[in-house]
Amino acid sequence: MPKSQRDKKRVWTKNEQKKKLDEQGGNCANCGEPKTVDDTVGHHDKRHADGFPTDDKNHKQVCKDCHNDLHH
Repeated sequence: MPKSQRDKKRVWTKNEQKKKLDEQGGNCANCGEPKTVDDTVGHHDKRHADGFPTDDKNHKQVCKDCHNDLHH
């Protein structure tokens, strides 16, 4: 999808990431290991590049290792 048609918001704020991690019980949404917000990144469940929004429903907090695995 062309960038001009994508959600203008690309990333979640630190507060949004902390809230999501708290909702996940402090665990990575992918591997289930306990993590801090600084050990995780916001991940789009459905790709932003495909036109899906950067909103709470499309947000998972995953650890950096899992995020790397999800994208490679």
